Amino acid sequence: MSRIRVFGATLLALSLTAFSGAQADTYLTTCATNGVLVSTTGTVTYDGFLPDPADTKNGSDTDTAILPGTIAFASPPPLTLFPATGDPKPDLISAQFSSRFEFGTPTGTTSQDSFEFAAFGSASALGALNTNGFPADAVVTVNSSAEFSVDPVPVGSCPGKIELAALRALAPYETKLSVSVTENPYTLPFVVALQSPGSPAQTVIVNPGTIYKIDLTYKMQVPFGIDPPFSLTIPYTVEAVTPVPAMDTRGTVLLVFMIASSALLFGLRAQARRAGATQG
Repeated sequence: MSRIRVFGATLLALSLTAFSGAQADTYLTTCATNGVLVSTTGTVTYDGFLPDPADTKNGSDTDTAILPGTIAFASPPPLTLFPATGDPKPDLISAQFSSRFEFGTPTGTTSQDSFEFAAFGSASALGALNTNGFPADAVVTVNSSAEFSVDPVPVGSCPGKIELAALRALAPYETKLSVSVTENPYTLPFVVALQSPGSPAQTVIVNPGTIYKIDLTYKMQVPFGIDPPFSLTIPYTVEAVTPVPAMDTRGTVLLVFMIASSALLFGLRAQARRAGATQG
């Protein structure tokens, strides 16, 4: 029996270093005061010729976390689906999906703000037939998301970045695995990061006054007569960006003066050596 085990999109936010003094709150507590929204939608189906609504089940849920110390947990009821006809032992799709967010310390139980997208269960289509009696594949799809809005603060007040880990290649019978980060998805959507199977790690700079939505899409399709295992793990981090100190005008002038002085000294020494050689 195929084992679905998808743990993905863990997002962590570290304390900002740009604020003066000690920073007691986490990044999203300070810079995303409208809260965090998480959502999950899952579908299981025995997909064959002449499909019937009885061959599919869906589940979805959303939740928000606004006040520090609260947890957002979007978890639709577990989905269980048997084929209309099949092998009575292995043929079954059973799946659970969830999206979770928790503010970090000092109000939460985790050290940093954290997101987690997860799915697990099992699937088999060893002898599965759909409602109309045709061979059917066991299909599981997951769409999870997390979004937050960075407050419209002065530039430099809430520097941050989203670190996307490298995405692994597709396992056998997996047909889709993608992660995207979209700025302002409901007004002027702009995809700032898009990962497909095998994509390298990416960094997304977080800007003030901007909504960010991270989407995870996953699909597995077990063909009729097949029963493979599979698993997925995807970590992510969101953290503060440490500004690089700028060199002031005096430092620039001093550097230029030092370079010019060195060049002049080198030229005078070379001229003295040439004069000495001529006299000799």
